[in-house]
Amino acid sequence: MFTQVHQNFITICLLLLTIHVLSAQNYYVDYDLGNDLNSGLTEADAWKHCPGDKNATGIANATILSEGSTVFFKGNTKYRGSININGNGSSSNKVRYVGNAWGNSRAILDGGLLLNNWTDEGSGIYSTPIPSSVSHSLPGSFNLQQFINNETKRLNVTQYPQSNDPFFFDDITNYNVVKSENLSLQSIRDDIFFNQTNPDYWNGSSVLIFINPNLIEERKIKSFDPTINTIYFDALPPNAIYPDGRDQYYSIFNSNHYLIQDGSYFIDFDNQKIFINPVDEDLQNNPIGYSNEKIGFNLNNKNNIEISGFEIKFFGGDTFIDGIGIGKSSFTQEPTTGISILNNVIHENRNGTKGNGGIYLPNCSEIKIKDNLIQNNMRNAGIFTTNGSNILIESNTIVKCGSTNIRLYVVSDAMVINNKIYEARGRHANGITAYLGCHDILFASNQIYDAITPITFQNSGNLYFHNNIIDSYTYSAGISEWGRTSNENCTNGVILITNNTILTTENKPAIVVEKSLSTTTQGNQEVGPNQYYSYNNILDAGGLILNPENSDYNLYTSLSWQQVPPWSANTNEIIGSRDFENLFYDYPNNYNLLSNSQATGKGQSILALLPIDKFPHYDFNKDIYNNQRPTTNWSIGASETEITNSTRAEQKNLDFTIHPNPSNGNIHISIKDDLEIFRYEVFSFEGRLIYAKQSSHPIFNPNINAGIYILKITLKNGEILTSKFKYLD
Repeated sequence: MFTQVHQNFITICLLLLTIHVLSAQNYYVDYDLGNDLNSGLTEADAWKHCPGDKNATGIANATILSEGSTVFFKGNTKYRGSININGNGSSSNKVRYVGNAWGNSRAILDGGLLLNNWTDEGSGIYSTPIPSSVSHSLPGSFNLQQFINNETKRLNVTQYPQSNDPFFFDDITNYNVVKSENLSLQSIRDDIFFNQTNPDYWNGSSVLIFINPNLIEERKIKSFDPTINTIYFDALPPNAIYPDGRDQYYSIFNSNHYLIQDGSYFIDFDNQKIFINPVDEDLQNNPIGYSNEKIGFNLNNKNNIEISGFEIKFFGGDTFIDGIGIGKSSFTQEPTTGISILNNVIHENRNGTKGNGGIYLPNCSEIKIKDNLIQNNMRNAGIFTTNGSNILIESNTIVKCGSTNIRLYVVSDAMVINNKIYEARGRHANGITAYLGCHDILFASNQIYDAITPITFQNSGNLYFHNNIIDSYTYSAGISEWGRTSNENCTNGVILITNNTILTTENKPAIVVEKSLSTTTQGNQEVGPNQYYSYNNILDAGGLILNPENSDYNLYTSLSWQQVPPWSANTNEIIGSRDFENLFYDYPNNYNLLSNSQATGKGQSILALLPIDKFPHYDFNKDIYNNQRPTTNWSIGASETEITNSTRAEQKNLDFTIHPNPSNGNIHISIKDDLEIFRYEVFSFEGRLIYAKQSSHPIFNPNINAGIYILKITLKNGEILTSKFKYLD
C-alpha cells in the first residue's frame, strides 16, 4: 500500500513539474466520470473540474492554461460550479473553452444545487433552512426552480397585486395606486389596503415602489401603524416622489400572506428559512433547485479567450455583477482584449436588483459576441459591454430579459447587426441602448419585437440605424433619444436613420430624436449639435425630425400627435395607411414587401450617405433579408419585394406545421427531426404575450380564449419560427 501511494505521489509531482511548460495543449473535462488526479490529456483520462474552478484539486487545480490551449467539456453532462479563467491566450492563438465538440449535445454549466430536508407546514406549504453557502440579502436572488418531468418551472417571489406575468414583477399595470399626499420618502398610507389591526402583520414583508424617474425600488417593511393604515421603510432617494404630484404605485413583495400563489416562495430572513408553495408537492420526484453560484465563466481580466457551445444556467445573486453567464465579476478598470463568445445558450439566470447581463464585458475591446441565445434572465440584461472598441455583436437571439437586452456604454467602432430581440418588457428593459459617449456604431438588420422601448440613445453621435425591423407594443417611440446630460461622457456627430421598418402602437411615434440640436458644455469642453438624417423609412405614427431638408422618401402609415400643421410631408414622402396585410408579404411572419405595395420602389438609393468605408464588412447593397437592393429606386423600409417562389419553397422545408388548425385543445407541432424545440410562446396580434411554456415536447395546450394568434417557437439552436393559428372555444 505504501509503495502504491508513494508511486502516485511521484507521478503527480512529475506532472506538476511539467504542467507549466505545456502549450497549445488539449484538455478534457467530464464532471460525472473525471478525476482531478488524471492528466486531463485524453477523453479517457479527463478531469472532473476545469482549471480555475475553486473546487478543483490535484493536477486540474495546478494547471495554468497557456495560449493555444483548448478545454473540451463532455456534452450532455451537467458541470456544477463556476470557472475562473486562469490563463491568457494571444491574438492569434486564443485559450478556448468548447462545450459542443465532445459528444452530440452541449455541455451544461449549472450554477444550481438542490434543496433538501423539507418540512411539511400544511396547506401545501413546505419549508427548509437557507443553505449555509448562500448569503443573499434579497428574495429575488435565490432563483428557485422546480424540475418536473424534465421541465424547469421558475418559482416566483410572493407578490400582491401580482403582475400578469410574474417574470416582469416590475410591471406596474396591476400595482396599487398611492396618491402623492399618501406617499413620503419613508412611508405609504393606504386606508383601504393597510386595514389590518395587528401591528406585526407585515413583519418580514417588503414593498416594491414605483418612483421617479421610472424606477422600481424594493424596501423591507420596518414597521406598521394600524391606527393610521401606514407602513414604514428605509428612506427612498431624495427625488423619488414625482414633483408634479402624479399618482405612484406599489406592490407587496416577499410576504408570507401570499403563499397561496402556486409556484411562489417567501424568504424568512429573520429565521433563515425558505417557504414555498410548489407547483407540484411531490418534492422527492420533482425537486427544488436554487442558485448556489454567482457567475458561470469569469473572465478574470484575462485576454484572448474564446467560449463556445455551452448551455449556461441558474446563476444568481444580489449585486450588479451576480447572475452573469459569461463576464467579469468585478468593476475593475483593467482593460481586457480579444474576447469571443460564440454559440452559447445562456438562460434562467437571475439577479436580485438589476443585473449586468447574461454576457457582461466591461472595459473590453476586440470583442465578438455571435450566435448566442440569451433567454429568461430575470432582472438581468442580455448583453452589456462598456468602455471598449472594435466590437461585433451579431446574430444573437435575446428573449425575455428583465433589463436592457443589448446595452452599450462608452463604446466606439462597433457593429450591432442581425440580432433578434423579443419580449423586452421589464422596467427600463430597452431593446438596444447606446449611452455615455458612444460613437461610430452601426445598428443594422436587427429585429425587435414586443419591446416597451425598442432603441434608445443619449450623449452619443455617429450612430447609424439601418435596415432594422421594429414591431413593438410600445409606450414610447421605436427609436428614442434622451436629452443630453452635463455630467457624463458625451460626443456628437451624425444620427442616420435609414431604411428601417418601425411599427408601433397606433399614435405612438416611430422616431423621437433631435434632443441634441444645440451646443452643450461638458466639463471644460463644448460638444456641438448632432446632425440628423431620416430617409427611406416606414414610420408608423410618424416621428420627430425637425429638419425637413434631411428627411425624405419616408412612408407614414399613420401620423403622430406631433405631425399637425405647419408640419407637412416632404415632396417624396407618402402618407399611407396601416394596412399591413397589403404592405407585407405575410404580416407579421414575414416583412418582405408585396410587389404592389405603397412602399415598393418608392425610395431612393442612399449609398452616398451610408458609412460604407467605416463598416466594410456589412453589405449596404442588401436588405435585411439579404435581397439585393436595386441600383436606383430602393424600396422604403428594411426589405425589398416579396421572396421568390423557389426561395419560399426552400423556407417552407425549414418551417413547421401546426395541426389541427384551428384547434380547441392540444396543438401538435411537426418539425424536422434535426431541430429541437426550446420554448413556445403565443402572442396576440397587438403583440401581447398570452402564453409561454419552456418545453421540448411537440404537443402543448395554451388554454386560451377563441381568436387568431401568433405562435413563436424558439429552437435550441436559437432559431425562431413563427406562424399564425386559430384557437376555438
